[in-house]
Amino acid sequence: MPSEPNEMFGGKQRLLTVFLLFEITMNKRFLLQLAAIFSAMALLTSCGKNASPSSDATMRVINFGVDYGAVNVAFDDVSGSTTTTTGFASNVARESASGYANVHSGTRSFTVSSVSGGGSLLVQSLSPAVAGKYTMITYGVSSSPRAMILQEDTFTQPAAGFFRFRVAVPAIGLDALDLYLTAPGVDLSTTSPSFAALGNGVSSATADFAVGTYQLRATVAGTKTVVFDGGTMAFVSLDRITLAIYTIGSNKLANAAVLKVDDPGTFTLVRNTLGRYRFFQGNPGYSLVNVLFNGVVGLSNVPFTGASGYVGSTTAARTLTISPSATPGTNVISQSLSLTPAQDSTIMLAGSLGNSVAVVLPDTTLPSAIGKARVRFVNGSIGGGQFDVFVNFQSTISGLTERSASSYFDFDANIYAFAVNSAGTGTQVLNLPNITLEANKVYSIFLVGPTNALQGVVIQDN
Repeated sequence: MPSEPNEMFGGKQRLLTVFLLFEITMNKRFLLQLAAIFSAMALLTSCGKNASPSSDATMRVINFGVDYGAVNVAFDDVSGSTTTTTGFASNVARESASGYANVHSGTRSFTVSSVSGGGSLLVQSLSPAVAGKYTMITYGVSSSPRAMILQEDTFTQPAAGFFRFRVAVPAIGLDALDLYLTAPGVDLSTTSPSFAALGNGVSSATADFAVGTYQLRATVAGTKTVVFDGGTMAFVSLDRITLAIYTIGSNKLANAAVLKVDDPGTFTLVRNTLGRYRFFQGNPGYSLVNVLFNGVVGLSNVPFTGASGYVGSTTAARTLTISPSATPGTNVISQSLSLTPAQDSTIMLAGSLGNSVAVVLPDTTLPSAIGKARVRFVNGSIGGGQFDVFVNFQSTISGLTERSASSYFDFDANIYAFAVNSAGTGTQVLNLPNITLEANKVYSIFLVGPTNALQGVVIQDN
């Protein structure tokens, strides 16, 4: 039986071969399954919310526009003759920020549009770098919108125990500013600014400060006239901070926001503790009045149709009282008043003898577009109802209600005829011919008195 060992050996060989083939097949299947798992994981990662292809940059949008409300921002990709528009920030409200989102690197057009108006405000060509990180700040007025771009990935961290700080001024119409970071309550008269002569639309170099609590104040450059006081703020180690100083409509006062360079794009508003007011006496029942805050006379002997200049003041709530100069202490108005931070406001005394009201109106004192004058109308009449306003015989404002102000209109610098009709009628109640409007000036035209003796008072606001 010589063949039996060989047959036995050959049988074992066949069994071993089958076993090895099985093992190889199973391992190969395992490897294929493992490869499929990793491939799926990679696909999920690439589709994740925070994914950023290596060719993309990231950008956030901050809206400091004065008068155009919320904005949408999109960018264009051009491939041959085809242009694709991609939105990356939508409905960014005034004085707010979007989160960071991916934008394709390379040169492309960015379009900022008004949500309410629907039209394009601004188109700007930018060239985001691969993996770059940016902040786009929109600012200005609808007639002259602008954008500032801050590069964040070059804003490196400081040493431990310090924070790194810079200042940007996305604003129009403000004086150049000096910024102070000081211990709380330090007297600025003996202190040098931390950042000097900051102009509109520019950003400063960076500087490092030891961690701690600081008071933030800005003055008109070269002076100690404070136009922004943001109170105190604590800064921590390794923070990278941009303080953005912007205007909401005043040509003197500003608000600010702290922009952190971090993953969520932390954005914190820093409201000014200062505001400005002026007073307009539109009540013919009193020849002269005094204006008091918390019992202290602020303005004295203001005549009918008289207007004060703007006065800087705290925004904290105070008691406003108005009394006839002839009988001090006989108040015709007594009410609480809180000024809006960084806002210019007009306090208008309206009504008649024994029936007075104080109306607070927000003002815009920023200059108009070059060669233009900016004008609004204020209806402070007594029982006049609504008015229609005509400029050079063309209908411009319809149904201006009592104790309210129109929006501002930009006109070419020139001489104008203004006429006021009772709303919806052809009955003219006031004619103001030959009114000169100067370029870069802002005006309020107050309509005061009874309808049968209506007066128009032209006041320059800036």
